[in-house]
Amino acid sequence: MSNPEERKPNLAVQVIIIRIAVAVFAAVMVGAVGVSLFREYGRDYFLAKNESPRPDKKVVTEWRDAVAKGDVRNAILLASRIVRDYDKVELPQLEYLMIMQGNRINSTFLTDPFNGYDFIRWRDAMQLRKMARSAIKSDKTALNDLVKLVNSKVKFRRMRKMEYPPYSVMDIIKRGYGNNRDRLRVLCNLARQAGFKVMVVGLLQPDKKIIYMFGLFSKDGKTCVADIKKGIVVEGVTLEDIGGNRQLAGHWPGPVRKAMLGKKVYLEPVEIQDYRMLNQMLARKLNESKVKGLPLMSVSPSEELAGFMSETGAKAQGNFSAYWQDPILALHSFPNVPPGWKLHKDPLPELPLTKPAATAEKPQPKPSGK
Repeated sequence: MSNPEERKPNLAVQVIIIRIAVAVFAAVMVGAVGVSLFREYGRDYFLAKNESPRPDKKVVTEWRDAVAKGDVRNAILLASRIVRDYDKVELPQLEYLMIMQGNRINSTFLTDPFNGYDFIRWRDAMQLRKMARSAIKSDKTALNDLVKLVNSKVKFRRMRKMEYPPYSVMDIIKRGYGNNRDRLRVLCNLARQAGFKVMVVGLLQPDKKIIYMFGLFSKDGKTCVADIKKGIVVEGVTLEDIGGNRQLAGHWPGPVRKAMLGKKVYLEPVEIQDYRMLNQMLARKLNESKVKGLPLMSVSPSEELAGFMSETGAKAQGNFSAYWQDPILALHSFPNVPPGWKLHKDPLPELPLTKPAATAEKPQPKPSGK
């Protein structure tokens, strides 16, 4: 028989091994819990530490005042201070690049630093905000008031087909005339500054050509349809509702009434500067600042378009969505445009004013359920 005294060291070793195993197990468990906690809270904690700081309200206020005074230089400098983390600006989306390419605009337009053409956009938005708020008598009559304002400020005039859209919305207002697409562009911009979500809707013929255009506006859960050509606003209904109601639809000819019940193309009507990455970041920073008296600009045209299609049920109905070409083509009307922004110096032979363009207004099917 073995001596019990000889087994004591072996027992001690066993105890040590068990303690080590328990310690390792505990370490593994602690590590697992740590990983779990990190996954749950760590990402938000560390990202919060690395998030860009909120914009300085004083700088935002100075930017607003510089724009209002027409101080181009200081407005651009202050915008650069608001968007300090320029290196975090995302690259343009592929669809934006395709839109620019299709309209003979170089992609560098989307990523160049702030410039005087951005200031035109800021100044327009500021002036349109002031005009909209002065014209609106009450929330109940807001859209009607804006339609009356457009009809009083911008008289209808048929334009030449080879003429590019005006370079800015305030340019349309100041000259006092425009075609119905110009007038609809003014209405959309005024309504945006009044807090409406805006969209241009094109009624399609069987060959997919646009035969008529409406403005569609949404605010506080209520949708309104506006026809700038006839000066009509119908509240609380959709185009499908109008097309199915003989009394309401009586304002429009038969082909238009029929097209109201068919497929449509929803067009995002933002100004071309809003496709620029820096302006999108600036718009986001301005919203975060909570400073009063700021103009409203698009944070993301693609997200706005997708959101509107979803909220109104247009996507589920199998309608199309795209970007309105008129504000994009307006770049060709800008005075002294940098040569590098244009892919071709020669003018287009004929603007596709009624037919959707290949990359901007060409309806792209978005089947429901996908």
